[in-house]
Amino acid sequence: MREQNPWPTPAWLGEPSPDAAVEPEVERFSLPAQEVPREMWFPEKPAARPRPAKRKAPVSLAIAMPAVVFFALLSAFFSWVVSEPLWLAVGHSSTGMATVSRCVGSGISQRCIGELDGTRVTLLGVTAKQATTGSKIEVRRVGEHSDRAFAGGLFLRWFAGLIMILACGAGIAIVTGVHRMHRRDRLAALSTSLAAPLLVLVGFLAAVF
Repeated sequence: MREQNPWPTPAWLGEPSPDAAVEPEVERFSLPAQEVPREMWFPEKPAARPRPAKRKAPVSLAIAMPAVVFFALLSAFFSWVVSEPLWLAVGHSSTGMATVSRCVGSGISQRCIGELDGTRVTLLGVTAKQATTGSKIEVRRVGEHSDRAFAGGLFLRWFAGLIMILACGAGIAIVTGVHRMHRRDRLAALSTSLAAPLLVLVGFLAAVF
């Protein structure tokens, strides 16, 4: 009598084992399909970092110093020219009749000398008709101590002079390299450059008062 084998026949012998457990089928794992925009197919290169701005070199002292001295002297000249007409324009003046003694030149270059209250004065603003020896003209001057008397309008004299003084301040700002400074320092430097000639004007106004 044949004994029954309690062990199942191995599968490698080619015979299926009836007792072998059936393995469950496992589905393949896959990610869900997603649409990718065309722009993301080939990623762009990262933007290059901006290079820091190069700081401009300061203006050479050999150039800046003579230029500053030049503009300072020029502003002092215009301050002297405009100081008395500016006082006369605001009403600080005394009026008198001057007698023309002698005139030379013509037009802008005309210069006249006359007598006012027994003192010799330089007459400015005298017209061609008034530039005759012995003619009397009404003039104004800052005070009895002034040796310059003005005839006619004064607007162009003080206004043009004031513009030139401000132009000297702008010239100082340019030659000292204000435009090369940082933005927060630029305004302070520009204000200082413009204020310096105006302070010279204030000094001349105080001197001729």
